[in-house]
Amino acid sequence: MNRPGTFVIDNQTLYWYVSIVDADGTPLDADSNITVGFRISNSMTVSSFGITVTKVPATTGLYRVAHNLVGLGNVMVNSFLNYEEIAIISGVTYYNRWTSVVRDVATSADVSAIKAKTDQLAFTVANQVDANSLTGGTSPSAVADAVWDEAYSAHKIAGTFGKLMDQLRKANQAIDGEIDGTSTATSLNTNVTGYTDEAFDSELVLFVSGVLSGESRPVLTYNGTTGVMTFEEPWTQAPVASDEFVILPAHIHSITKISQGVFDKFTDGSNEDLFKADVSGLATQVDVTAIKAKTDQFVFTLPNQVDANAITGGASPVAIADAIWDAIELDHQTPGSTGKALSDAGATGGSPEDNYNYFTALSRADAFKADLAAIQATTDQFRFTVTNQVDANALSGGTPVGPGGIATPVTIREQGAPVDGAAVWITTDLAGTNTVAGVLYTDAAGLVTFLLEAGTYYAWAQQSGINFNNPYAIVVTEG
Repeated sequence: MNRPGTFVIDNQTLYWYVSIVDADGTPLDADSNITVGFRISNSMTVSSFGITVTKVPATTGLYRVAHNLVGLGNVMVNSFLNYEEIAIISGVTYYNRWTSVVRDVATSADVSAIKAKTDQLAFTVANQVDANSLTGGTSPSAVADAVWDEAYSAHKIAGTFGKLMDQLRKANQAIDGEIDGTSTATSLNTNVTGYTDEAFDSELVLFVSGVLSGESRPVLTYNGTTGVMTFEEPWTQAPVASDEFVILPAHIHSITKISQGVFDKFTDGSNEDLFKADVSGLATQVDVTAIKAKTDQFVFTLPNQVDANAITGGASPVAIADAIWDAIELDHQTPGSTGKALSDAGATGGSPEDNYNYFTALSRADAFKADLAAIQATTDQFRFTVTNQVDANALSGGTPVGPGGIATPVTIREQGAPVDGAAVWITTDLAGTNTVAGVLYTDAAGLVTFLLEAGTYYAWAQQSGINFNNPYAIVVTEG
């Protein structure tokens, strides 16, 4: 048997061939498969661990040996592997011994080739391979450029981010433009030409550079030939040439178009809506002159409060008093009335003391005796904002003040400041359908006082130019 002259290492497995020949070189087969063992360095133990021997088919005296070195934990670099090959030929045992030095059982790679590859790796940060080395040497900026410059038309597969980006692009199509020439705050000369006239009417122009960057306005008119756009709402200043803008696909009507649309809606004779404004009909049905003749009689000593004499038809308090005291006695003789009671008292011809006793006697069952406490309870409810003038709510029978006897102050404020002259009323329901007190008007301190019964109420306030957070819940308790 010959000492192997060729070794093949593949994935930590050692391969070689054993050839058996006689003295003249004629190949000879062993009586059976040869056996191969090994000792590590100076060990006396022979092992066949990991060794496989196979007869090479269609040959004489040629055997292939494979030794898988994986799992030999005690095999170190520069260790000796002492191999012993045994063959029995015609009953005679033959030995062949040889030694191999272990240089590296960890890898069978071509170290030079591996080094050529690893030398290309770049380590800007220790233990971190740079991104450009992983991409074959392409720099991060080159990778970014390739991503952003990729044609979106090639990435429209359903369910991918490329498709999603394409959908977002289509849903937010904007047209780029620049100022071209001299412009004003209401008229822009642009390079956006070639489109149909009015193509961008009511669309939004947003400046992205220049003195108007971040400002936007809806287009009033667009001329496709000249590229001129006009605007109803002036820009804060005129842009200059090369200022960039985008036209966004947002349809926003100008103030003129909105007001014209509202006007057309209410003056359209064919509109059958319940709220159709028949202007010509209103002009003939309402006698404005007659209404003005009435309202001109109202007297406003205090803002938003009609004076008492105006509510009674224009007569002054003095005239009203004169009419009461100068009334003919015989005209007021209805049984049970105050006039009849006063007439009867005068007819007795009694002294002042007798008259007093007549009206205050506990034994008198007359319904019209002077119950001063009851009279005071009623007059105490009168409100005199201006001296000698009973407020309108008192003249209406007390209803605006409220249905009860518990004084309930309500203060109206706007951003912490009292509101003077605000209209205030009280309802029993959150929807505001059942009014039980008011309307009263606040004084300079923002205060009005209602007379309510115990319970839960809702206060409402109104004044031109203020949007109150109506209603305000009020809980009234006795005591």
